[in-house]
Amino acid sequence: MKRKSLIQVTFSLILALVLVITTVIVAPRAALAAGNNQDLQNDQYTQLSSAVDQIPETGEKMAVKFEKNVSSSDLDLTPNGVIVRKSGLYLVIAAPQVTASMDGGCLDLWLNVSGNDVPNSNVQLCQTKASETNVILSQNILRLDKGDVLQVIASSPNNGAFLDAIEVPDEPLIPSIIFTMVEQ
Repeated sequence: MKRKSLIQVTFSLILALVLVITTVIVAPRAALAAGNNQDLQNDQYTQLSSAVDQIPETGEKMAVKFEKNVSSSDLDLTPNGVIVRKSGLYLVIAAPQVTASMDGGCLDLWLNVSGNDVPNSNVQLCQTKASETNVILSQNILRLDKGDVLQVIASSPNNGAFLDAIEVPDEPLIPSIIFTMVEQ
């Protein structure tokens, strides 16, 4: 029971961060555009998630999969990536829920654009004990070109951690990852 409580608190903090970003970035742009009679239909954004556990093979890179499209506009989506339709500056947030399958289990997660790893986007979580669960964030502002394919990549150097989706009775799903991308 204590584990679920910690997970719920951590997940609530992540959702609060997404709400703040939406309030600070998206809402002011909408108000400005409305005042200038600009059309917001061309804005690109997406929020994706996954309802399945995702387990990288030891030492292998794994493209994270997204089978839940919460909300999207003007981006092409693939099962494990986003294709940019319009060049621009984007805020990208990947928030995986990581559970250790063994003491000392680690998971690395970073962004990749069209086959190239994004510098300084890697985050790592090493859990002290098996069954510990935490959420980590990789967040970046990226200049992307039309046709770029953005992916989230994960690896577990010791096969000791994975992206964990949790179903709690009478509550919404706790996704194994939440991915947000907003054009600036």
